[in-house]
Order: sequence, then C-alpha cells, then structure tokens
Amino acid sequence: LDDPYYFDVFFLNLGRGTCRLSEYDTSGNGYGTAWRPSPTPPTLEECLSLCFSLSYCTAAEFRTTTGDPRCEIWNQTVGYLRGSGSYVCVSQKEVDCSYFVGKNCTAEIYDRNVSAKLARLHSACPNTCTEVVPSCPANFT
Repeated sequence: LDDPYYFDVFFLNLGRGTCRLSEYDTSGNGYGTAWRPSPTPPTLEECLSLCFSLSYCTAAEFRTTTGDPRCEIWNQTVGYLRGSGSYVCVSQKEVDCSYFVGKNCTAEIYDRNVSAKLARLHSACPNTCTEVVPSCPANFT
C-alpha cells in the first residue's frame, strides 16, 4: 500500500508554458522575482543545473525555440502556468503519493538528488508510479 503520510518536495515539469506567480501575474518575470542569466544556458538541462546550484532557486523557465534559448531563474513559488508551446516550466512542488497516480514518476522529476528521491518515492508509493511493478509480500495469500 502507498504510505498515506508520505510527502516530498520535487522539481517537477509543470508543463509547456511560462511560470507565473498566479493567474493574475502578467509581468513576465514574477514582478521582478525572476532573472535571466547572461550568457543564457543553451539547454534546459544547463538552465536547471544553474538553478540547482542556487539555494534560493524555486523554478526554472526555459524557452525551447531552436536557436533562441532563454532561461529564467525564479526565487518565488510558481502558482500558475500560462500556456505557451515554446516554453517549459520546472518548479518546486510539495506532493504526496496521489500526485503521481498513473504517471511515470521517473519522467516527471527533475531534481538535484533525483536517484535518492526516486528511491524514497518508489518505496513509499509502490502502487502509484507506472514504472514500478508492485510486488506482494511472500506471505500474502
């Protein structure tokens, strides 16, 4: 059974779109809470690596347009995703087992210590992640 008391904070791919503080945030940079490094990291992975190296980073927004990358580093909680096919928002989110129901947890998580966090998640939520094959105890009938 999944552990009903399990929760953790992960950097998760929130989807295609720009990070926003809330649905009312029309500022484009979280009212000054996000900054663009110079030079711009050319890949999402490098943008995330920069984010993970900063203790205050709560999210990374990356424009995936070929030949025109853009990375934004956030220091406030992302509360909304504004749809846009050329951007991806990876943000910290506190979740429990129910968040991952029917999802491939390995593909969802981008994090500093991803191996250790995935091991805890797979152990605590064996019936949740689609890539984990649940096993019954030997004495189960």
